[in-house]
Amino acid sequence: MEDIDEIHRLLGVVDEELFYLQNLEREQINVVEDLGELCLVIGEIFGWGSVYYDDVVRLGINPTILNKFAKMRGSVKKRDAVAVAERVRSYLRSLDQKTLQNDVAPFASAKGHTQPTQILTVRASEWVAIEQSASTKGKILAIAALLDNIIEQTKKSNLPPDEQILTEIERNQLIAILETALQVLKSPLAEKGLMSKAREELEKAARSAAEKGVQTSLGHLAGMAVEKITDLLRIIF
Repeated sequence: MEDIDEIHRLLGVVDEELFYLQNLEREQINVVEDLGELCLVIGEIFGWGSVYYDDVVRLGINPTILNKFAKMRGSVKKRDAVAVAERVRSYLRSLDQKTLQNDVAPFASAKGHTQPTQILTVRASEWVAIEQSASTKGKILAIAALLDNIIEQTKKSNLPPDEQILTEIERNQLIAILETALQVLKSPLAEKGLMSKAREELEKAARSAAEKGVQTSLGHLAGMAVEKITDLLRIIF
């Protein structure tokens, strides 16, 4: 990661998460509900799903704890969460210093040094070419990780109907839409209608979780995905 603007953005996110964490009185931390943005930062830095030996060495963190953040699942003690956030911040700062010392020119950012986005119409006016900046790629990776996690949790849920945030029909519809959205995110094009529909279904899931008080982690993931998709749509359309 050599984009200094992106490093600074991630540092800002980690600082906010640390501030929130240090003022939290609970000793048990749900990694998604309490520190979802930190999970996304770790995913953007080291990849999604699980961490590798080199990553553990670089951060000096217990791999079992770090994997919970990478997989966006589980809970940890507050002191362990603080340690993870501080180590990630230190690692990002080391990248920042290295970039400055070597005078490495940053990759083009979404707001700064890129050429104007070229819109490529494939069908109607909904399809556009996705700007290939480091910032945009990072946002897409974050959304893809969230959608993949939501799909997995929705498919594997075996709770009774009254403890589900969606009906079986709604779950199947959500899975189908999100799987399609995932495929689109892997392509060089984006389609506004599909992404908007995915956001709409995720909003429904997040709202249902809040109203029913069930599957709160899944609802929180859905809410995070809504925010990320909204941000991406604002950038590319």
